[in-house]
Amino acid sequence: MPDAIDRQLLKALQVNNRRTISDLCETIGLTPQTCHRRLKRLRESGLIEREGALIDPVHGARPLTVFMEFSLERTGTASRLAFEQKMRALDEITMLWAVAGKSDFHAVGQFRDLDHYYEFANGKIISDDTVRHRDTTFAINRLKFDIVVPFA
Repeated sequence: MPDAIDRQLLKALQVNNRRTISDLCETIGLTPQTCHRRLKRLRESGLIEREGALIDPVHGARPLTVFMEFSLERTGTASRLAFEQKMRALDEITMLWAVAGKSDFHAVGQFRDLDHYYEFANGKIISDDTVRHRDTTFAINRLKFDIVVPFA
């Protein structure tokens, strides 16, 4: 678990990962060497999984956000792993979770439009005989989108 200084660094980076080392040092009260060493450790430990830019899908090539739930016909390990592997390989799927409850997986997909979604669903989901049930919800307005992980 990160200490108080690591948590400050992580919070600052989650809000804006383009902050300079000198800005981070000034904000948190670290020397550049200490800041570099801590950041290196956080990255190598896997706590910082990766860094990138958040793009608003409305301005991208795939503005339609679709939430999907899937229940599998067979829930054995081999079936689950095969479905996971298939879903991970699909460009349209941007987020995927294995879940406990009424379904086995929840996914988020990004599509150009309804035709693109229907082509995807018919070609890659409905034709999959391992899927027993699917439920789809179309996003109409993004009200909050935050991926900041709290540490307190």
